[in-house]
Amino acid sequence: MMFKDLPVFYSDQDPQGSMILIEALDYLQIISERIKKEKEKFLKSSNLILHNLVEEKKLTLDIKSLFIFSKIYLDYLIKYITINFFSKVQGLNDRSFHRHINSLKAIDDCDEKFNLYKKFMSENGVKLLYQICNIRDIITHQKLSIKESILYDPDSSEFHIILEIDKNYSIDSIGNNEIKLVFNPDLDDKIMEFAKTFNVEIEPHDPTKISRFIYLNIVLQLLEEKFQLSDIIKEMRLKKSNKKFENLIQLRKELGLVFNEEGVYEIIFSFTEGLANILKKIAGIERRRF
Repeated sequence: MMFKDLPVFYSDQDPQGSMILIEALDYLQIISERIKKEKEKFLKSSNLILHNLVEEKKLTLDIKSLFIFSKIYLDYLIKYITINFFSKVQGLNDRSFHRHINSLKAIDDCDEKFNLYKKFMSENGVKLLYQICNIRDIITHQKLSIKESILYDPDSSEFHIILEIDKNYSIDSIGNNEIKLVFNPDLDDKIMEFAKTFNVEIEPHDPTKISRFIYLNIVLQLLEEKFQLSDIIKEMRLKKSNKKFENLIQLRKELGLVFNEEGVYEIIFSFTEGLANILKKIAGIERRRF
């Protein structure tokens, strides 16, 4: 399934806006196709003594670009929806996806159609704040003190970008130059003990599929989504007094952030398709594809 399968929200009153959305999706498709080809080249060369540094840089650039342009698409999307579907709703922010989600919380509208949209965005949009928007923010506002590394995870055969906040592990070459993370075992224990304090179902680690480091990142992501964090490594704002929140922030700082392009397309597709169905119910919009 490719990006061309995504539904397009077309409005006769705003054809230019429709074209901007289509163009943004075209960029995502191009980047996704490039990453797929670059990963194939990288994985073929990853067992060589000398890694293909050119492919490494291309992968890093395009994975970052995928998050940046995904955020651009989401910002365009909510502006388009606000203008064409909810222009009469007072207080609905369309300056960015993040601000849009936050503004929904403050709007107490009795309109049944708008509440249907608000419910969908509250349940699905918040997840995108962590899965796409915050990673994009970290990429574009990366502090000089944050060290960036790449990881080829032999357990999952995946290429990852790692942003180290506090140094609690090392990256070592082993075997045929495969890269493995060695981190403080106390950190592993702290994360798993902390996870027990949440009412979240966590799958046990399967070392035949993913490394322990990637698994711990998935665990923290589940906890972060539970908290619906708006910022995972910057200064805390409204939740300063919440000890559990403080602990979660600290664990993320200690482990660092790891990400790749896996799942980004599925997230965008699922969200956009669900949103199209909601708008179809609201306005009887015809669902079109390109």
